[in-house]
Amino acid sequence: MKRPGLSCGTVALLCAVFGMLVTPARATEPALVPIKDFARKGEYENAKISPTGQYLAASMPKGDQTMLGIIDVKNRKVSGALRF
Repeated sequence: MKRPGLSCGTVALLCAVFGMLVTPARATEPALVPIKDFARKGEYENAKISPTGQYLAASMPKGDQTMLGIIDVKNRKVSGALRF
């Protein structure tokens, strides 16, 4: 007559799964960001998203001019640009 309960294989599997849950994951060190990246002037200013969410418009200062770029959010390509 077979006794009700867990087989040795099932107990081993449960122990392995429990061990993975209890063992802390190894933390990897985050990549360091250079300080100069926080101090530099931004490439884009005054970004606005279209009402449909399909396009992003942003002004980009270039020397003594300002450009307005229209970017297609889906494929991340510039679909239009104006200089003024």
